[in-house]
Amino acid sequence: MAGTGTGWRFDWLDDWPAIWSAGNLARWQASLGDPAAHATPFMHPDLVRGWLEAQGGEAAWQPYFLTATHDGGQSVL
Repeated sequence: MAGTGTGWRFDWLDDWPAIWSAGNLARWQASLGDPAAHATPFMHPDLVRGWLEAQGGEAAWQPYFLTATHDGGQSVL
């Protein structure tokens, strides 16, 4: 599902294959290296996947992963 408004594009990833896709993981991991992201280890995909498995796995959870990109180049996960 995608939406737009005032230069922003919002995309909801609501299935596990899309969230764990190579393209999304690359964008996710790249965002962790940006100092402006103020990322913590708890935001790393490997830790998220481990937590997910410890809490019942993919079948136990419906994912909602929002990405937003702006015409000016900014992005938010």
